[in-house]
Amino acid sequence: LGQVESFFHVISPLPAIHDRIESLLFKQKLESTVTTLDERLKIVTVACEKVSKSERLAKLLEIVLKLGNYLNGGTQRGGVFGYRLDVLAKLATVKSLDNTKT
Repeated sequence: LGQVESFFHVISPLPAIHDRIESLLFKQKLESTVTTLDERLKIVTVACEKVSKSERLAKLLEIVLKLGNYLNGGTQRGGVFGYRLDVLAKLATVKSLDNTKT
């Protein structure tokens, strides 16, 4: 038998060898995975802090709310106190009364 075949012949009778090898591989990859996730978490944390502390973004969201209430005045949609953030994506589809401008 070759060297590789001999190695597997020797370790094959060991109990739960497949699980043991998978555990070793997992342990080997774990540190780099944790490091990558930690870096990504730091980026998201910084982004969240900047969004929550941004006075300009708060003012923009306030203007959008007031504009929406004005445009929807007199309807059931007017006079709201807030909106979901997914509504912001719909702003590009708002048209003028004669449907010529967005």
